[in-house]
Amino acid sequence: MSEHKPKNDNHGGKETKDLTDEQQEETAAELVPDFTVEESNRANEGFSPRMIAYTSLALGIVSLFVLPGILGIAGALLSIPAMIRGEKLIGGWAVSIAAFSLFLHYFFLPFI
Repeated sequence: MSEHKPKNDNHGGKETKDLTDEQQEETAAELVPDFTVEESNRANEGFSPRMIAYTSLALGIVSLFVLPGILGIAGALLSIPAMIRGEKLIGGWAVSIAAFSLFLHYFFLPFI
C-alpha cells in the first residue's frame, strides 16, 4: 500500500490537495436521508377518516346555531373525503345535518 502525500498547490493563496481515488467518491447518498416509504406506512399518513368524519359532524352541528352559511358548507364538504375513505355512517350524518342547516338558513333568510 503506497502512501499518497497531498500535493500543495498555491492558487491565490489557498492550498489545494490532490485526493486519491478512494477519497473522490460521491457522498451525496450518505448525506441525504432515505425518503422511500413502504406501502404499509402510506396508509398511516395524514388524518384518519374517523377524525375527519367527527370534525365534519361537529361542524354540521355547530352550523345549526352559528354561521350556517359557512360552517354548513364546510361540514358538508369535509364529510365527502370521510365518506370516500370508509366512514359512511358518520359522514352521512354530517352531510344531512349540514344540508338541513343550510336549508333552514336559506329558507328563513328572506324573512329575517
